[in-house]
Amino acid sequence: MSAPPALPDIATLTTAFEHLFAIKYYFVACAVVLFLDIGLTFDLEVEHIWSRKWGLFTILWVCLRYVPPLMEIVVLDALFDPTWTPQVCARFLAFPGSYSLVCVGLVQCVFALRMYALYGGRRPVLLAFLLFFIGEVAFMAVFINHTTLLPDPPGVVGCAGGGSFGSRGAVAFWAPAFIFDVVVFAMTIYKSYKTLQGSKSLGLLGVILRDGSIYFVIVAIISVVNMMTMIFAPLDLLSVNASLATTLPVILTNRLILNLRASRAGVSTVDSLPPSQSIGSSMTFKRNSAVPSPHKWSFGSVVDVLGASMFNKPVDSVAETEFQLDESAMIFNPQSSYNSRIVHDI
Repeated sequence: MSAPPALPDIATLTTAFEHLFAIKYYFVACAVVLFLDIGLTFDLEVEHIWSRKWGLFTILWVCLRYVPPLMEIVVLDALFDPTWTPQVCARFLAFPGSYSLVCVGLVQCVFALRMYALYGGRRPVLLAFLLFFIGEVAFMAVFINHTTLLPDPPGVVGCAGGGSFGSRGAVAFWAPAFIFDVVVFAMTIYKSYKTLQGSKSLGLLGVILRDGSIYFVIVAIISVVNMMTMIFAPLDLLSVNASLATTLPVILTNRLILNLRASRAGVSTVDSLPPSQSIGSSMTFKRNSAVPSPHKWSFGSVVDVLGASMFNKPVDSVAETEFQLDESAMIFNPQSSYNSRIVHDI
């Protein structure tokens, strides 16, 4: 008759409990920050999202804003509900990885549409991001499907142990998202450089570059820390930073959208612009009102659409007017006014 298996020593059990509690409450902290951010920015959401006409981007906003919190509620219940048996936890194994995949996918959809807008609605740009996204989803889904259940120590409530696909697998799982962020940041810098060369004025692109730079620095640091943790941490702590690497990009992306829309508040939008036109510069028109002139100005179809009532009047009545159009705020496609709407939404 074989002897019963030896129980782990007290030090090992203590360490295991400490690691599991760290994962639990780290996730709780990230969830609190996410819900707190929704509360803090809800007035801006009402002003800049819900007060505007619904469209594709509004639907994307709803998904990015409210799907992650709903999925986090499920994970929180799994972490602390004692009715979750080991059998239920085994079936739940793929959910945390799927939650990360959904959040990454929603964030990347926003940035892919933004790059599509910045590059003038060029379909190769959108197609490249679409192909990358399909490959990334397939790649990450393979790892989610091969997640191994980590058993909980005796007496632990809920599915605290979760799953793992090893140190190398964890790094590979998060690598595509980091590559995507690097590509988007590089494309934004390149577009800003080209715009400055041509017009010396960034306009809304300056807001996108500034916010995108802050986003990239923060997310890059978190991604590196997350992947370093997965390389050097014990097996039961590999995913401790995954909750932050999942939640914070969602929060920052929501903030970027609200900040960009707030920056455009009170500025003429592209709703009334013909999508076949393009101006990527800043124009200032000045006139000394003390010098009368019988002539009238004509600035062409683009400016006339937005400012006919202002500019098609005697020049002596216009003391000083500044008007700026930036190609980062619109897509110029003669066949598609819908593309113009996408850029205006973003």
